[in-house]
Amino acid sequence: TFAGRGSVALFVVGLRRRLLFNSTLRHVVRPIAREGFAVHIYMSLVDKGDGISFIKARRAGHEDTSTANMSHAQLRRHFYNAVRRAGGCLMCLSLSFSSETLPPIPRGQPYDQRMSQYPPYKSPIGRNVLRVWKSREILWQIAAMNEVELGMQYSLALWCRDDAFWVRDVISAKMLLETKRVENIAWTKDCAEWTGINDKVAIMGRESASVLFRAYSTFWKPQPAFKSVNAETYLKALAISKQLFLKKLHFTGIGASDAMLYKDKICVLKKYWCPYISARSYNVTFCQDEIVKDAERYGHEEAAFNLSDMDFMGMPRPSPPPRPPSSPPGQRP
Repeated sequence: TFAGRGSVALFVVGLRRRLLFNSTLRHVVRPIAREGFAVHIYMSLVDKGDGISFIKARRAGHEDTSTANMSHAQLRRHFYNAVRRAGGCLMCLSLSFSSETLPPIPRGQPYDQRMSQYPPYKSPIGRNVLRVWKSREILWQIAAMNEVELGMQYSLALWCRDDAFWVRDVISAKMLLETKRVENIAWTKDCAEWTGINDKVAIMGRESASVLFRAYSTFWKPQPAFKSVNAETYLKALAISKQLFLKKLHFTGIGASDAMLYKDKICVLKKYWCPYISARSYNVTFCQDEIVKDAERYGHEEAAFNLSDMDFMGMPRPSPPPRPPSSPPGQRP
């Protein structure tokens, strides 16, 4: 029964290979359930993406070995039980062998000026953004149908990425719900915004969720124009067009960052870590640093120095060690 009990919906979309779900259960599902909320989880995972990543360091990551060899049926049982143990309820788990299909991307204005850093009509990165939005919107439609079926409405909706690694509990849902006009608020993290809103994790009141979860549908409409540089600025423009209130939370409220498994250990991607927070204080390491260390240790410098500027978030990039001088012809080194 949901009578007198608030409900929170959590949405996770992405690649099965990148999924880091244990910290989400520990630091999101369990704390919200302890506050007395029903926590409903909606997930959509793809077995195989297109192999294109904005961050080159991701290529060194690997899937969680504890679930890597599971069939879809085994994975369903695994997640159902894991969510139940954390105090939540797995409402939907969509597992696909391949990525969502997209219709042909329109050309001309305003479409060419949407997410101009990686325009979907020519960039696989832009098309992957649309695939994430499409999967979220499908899950949101299922959640809305469940609201009708169960005779309740979600108090808050929260989305996070497949590779979200939480290092502390999410902010109190009860505290957020005490905010005036909470239904029209969207909270995001106050770093890695790229002049828009951080789209990795978002916590939304019910009306805000009904807007932002429909970003995919808005892309195919010519108006409003939503001229934007990236996904972050597109979502900000969408929110403003619907007069949503955008609020920021410090890392203490949304303590999650993009991460991956590297040699069976979780490391954080430097580009997305909030620069005002000491990684050492949370006992995390940066993936890029670990890759560079291993390259130097095992003599594979080229593997590390093929990382792009995007991998280092403007921080100084390591320089390859100087090569020893070559010996003159006929002389042994």
